[in-house]
Amino acid sequence: MNTVSTEEKRPTGQIIWETMVGLANEERSITRQVLRDVTGLSFTIIDDHVERLVTRGKIVKAGKGLIQVVPLYPTERPQSLTVLPSGLVKFEIGDQYIELTPPEARRHALLFAGFARQFEEISGSNKALIRTGELSNWMGEIHQEVLAIKRDLGVS
Repeated sequence: MNTVSTEEKRPTGQIIWETMVGLANEERSITRQVLRDVTGLSFTIIDDHVERLVTRGKIVKAGKGLIQVVPLYPTERPQSLTVLPSGLVKFEIGDQYIELTPPEARRHALLFAGFARQFEEISGSNKALIRTGELSNWMGEIHQEVLAIKRDLGVS
């Protein structure tokens, strides 16, 4: 009996691009190591597709191994939130504004609470990734020093 999979295999380029966009939307650091960890693809395949995306202008290399997705959104507009003496809350974005009553402002605050929580998680995750990279480099240096000491002592 033959079974045919109904699930289509996505091209690796699409997998890498969608992974990058997802990480960028979550404000996560994008490196080839992160892409390998998330997708399970080899560095060779990732590097090939990264170069193609750079050539197409979809991403840029930001230095120190970081990759940035070229923004897909319009440029960010100035924003402000002001509590007026009457208790109304004036929310301005660019040239537009809306005045909210205190109950409306509280409802919007509840809606934005999820974004605030996500921002904290992303920030913590990015700090952890940076620290992990630093520790990994440090451990590599220590390993090299231990090997040199063993060599000097004639220990294998």
